[in-house]
Amino acid sequence: IEIPSDSKLQKIGKKAFYGDRKLKNIRIKSTGLKKVGKQAFKLIHAKAKIQVPKAKKKAYTDLLKGKGQKKTVKVK
Repeated sequence: IEIPSDSKLQKIGKKAFYGDRKLKNIRIKSTGLKKVGKQAFKLIHAKAKIQVPKAKKKAYTDLLKGKGQKKTVKVK
């Protein structure tokens, strides 16, 4: 799944991808993301990869922490 680079996108809602066990690749292109809802990534594929813009890696890594995904899910 690809989250567009639309600068107006600021939030991923709670349980947005909840239970999508087939979800392995997520690409976040938006640089304006400010909030990720609780359990937004709960029960996605255990080896999923979340790609984020290089300039926002540290901020997005902190933002995505504790949103339900397993510790094996990588943010890169």
